Amino acid sequence: MTVAIDGDGRATYAIARRGKPVIRPSALGFLFTDSRKIDRALALVSTSQAKSDTSWTQPFGEWKTIRDNYNELIVRLRETKNLNREMAVTFRIFDDGVGLRYSFPDQPDLHHANIAE
Repeated sequence: MTVAIDGDGRATYAIARRGKPVIRPSALGFLFTDSRKIDRALALVSTSQAKSDTSWTQPFGEWKTIRDNYNELIVRLRETKNLNREMAVTFRIFDDGVGLRYSFPDQPDLHHANIAE
């Protein structure tokens, strides 16, 4: 998995497996109904990585024990213009798929968000 920021500060992510693209470069950003979108003039603040390989027991279903095995990458981004808002994107890569989640720390110019896209 790679995360890149182009000359205009647009962030993208891409995923390859065994050298072959699985997800081609795709835009990262957020569109709000009540505030400026976050999609350009972004800078990388930090990254962190983690691994997890645990199991949990479910009370019903086809399998009693579920394995929760993934690699995680958290990328923190900040606007370099406008409101200087921050966001984090958490990627979790499993054997059978990828998930991502945006999170926004409490900050002066973003206490709540009405999400458009």
